[in-house]
Amino acid sequence: MVIDSGTTLTYLNDSAFDQVKDEFTRQINLTAVRGEEQSLEICFSLPSGIESVMVPKIVFHFEGSADLELPEENYFLTDVPSNTGCLVMERSSWTSTFGNFQQQNMLVIYDLAEETISFETRYVCDDDIL
Repeated sequence: MVIDSGTTLTYLNDSAFDQVKDEFTRQINLTAVRGEEQSLEICFSLPSGIESVMVPKIVFHFEGSADLELPEENYFLTDVPSNTGCLVMERSSWTSTFGNFQQQNMLVIYDLAEETISFETRYVCDDDIL
């Protein structure tokens, strides 16, 4: 998997995407719809007037390095006007890319000497340090 802060969405290869889509759809227990406003494949109809729903957890397992449980706001987008909620990931026929929507509000640490990567998900971006 490529970790790319310049790519907006996370793209999963076809096989991984289909597995995530099937399991996420099974667990969320909402009616699947096409997210026309968001152009995302995995979307669900939300009950009218609902701004949030309980969504399944998403954990990325980076072999030999880190397990990353994403905060909900890093993978599920709710669009109140259209009463839809979408998983913010798409399919790729080539390779998987971990995009910046999933990396928002976290510190990504690359240890080149140890050849590891880690994530600080409780990192608070502070304008004073910029």
